[in-house]
Amino acid sequence: MKKILFCLVIILTIFSCKKYEEGPYLSLYSKEHRVVGTWTVESFFINGVDSTVYLTQSPLIGKYIFDKIEHNEDEGGYTYSSIGNLGSDTSLFYTASGRWSFRANKNNIFIRIKFDLPSYRHFNIGPFGATTCEWEIKRLKEKEMWLYTIYGGREFYLKLKQ
Repeated sequence: MKKILFCLVIILTIFSCKKYEEGPYLSLYSKEHRVVGTWTVESFFINGVDSTVYLTQSPLIGKYIFDKIEHNEDEGGYTYSSIGNLGSDTSLFYTASGRWSFRANKNNIFIRIKFDLPSYRHFNIGPFGATTCEWEIKRLKEKEMWLYTIYGGREFYLKLKQ
């Protein structure tokens, strides 16, 4: 009886302490492992309005790459890059790169961005055009990441998939 009660307490503790608002309850992979990878946009909302079509038609759409590099005190341990383009002409690719890190007990992702000129003017949608931005992680699974931030008085909700 004591073993059953003990197991029940453990299970309830695990399920009541989920890290992110939208889950998962439990993962066998580290948070770092789940973030690292190449992500594409599944959906995008500004102030609750579905803006996915707007984002996917702009030059900003593309890939968001979160990498881990060998630790270097000057550079940190993670790199970030985003690649967008204007149409199918590969000569019109625009990139931004920088570093990312966890913040707030690994509940947030902080991104420092350096825009490759002249691409800065093409990354102009809210936090995407900022040199720094911090996103709250709402959901973090191996192939799914949901991010939320308030920037310029507007709410941005971004769902990414691998």
